Amino acid sequence: MWRVVVVMGVVATVVACSHNESKPAALANRRQPPARAPSTPALERERAPCDEVANHVIRISRTTGDTKPLTEMMRQRCTDDLWSLDARKCYLTANSWDEGLACEPNLTPAQVKSLEDDIKAHGSTMGHPPPTP
Repeated sequence: MWRVVVVMGVVATVVACSHNESKPAALANRRQPPARAPSTPALERERAPCDEVANHVIRISRTTGDTKPLTEMMRQRCTDDLWSLDARKCYLTANSWDEGLACEPNLTPAQVKSLEDDIKAHGSTMGHPPPTP
């Protein structure tokens, strides 16, 4: 009889000790944030953020003078109009203004209209010749 009591006591002690030790470790593992890959310039380019797209489009444009308002307008159109990743990548990898114009089909008609309206409000024609009267 005393063996049964001793064995049950040992089992209870082992279970109690192991339970107390594993619970904090399990909680600690659950509380750790998921690992994130470090951001690199190449990765950011792959995501084609609107800030970079706007800066690049203005850089390759034929715009002179203070480009800050146009850059902000491009960033806003890209962000607010939810340009697709394909459109953003196209603009970001364009090497010239003409290549940038070739990206326009990646935008929806509503996105193009919104962009044209804002660019016209800034006194430009989006690289297209102005309409003849």
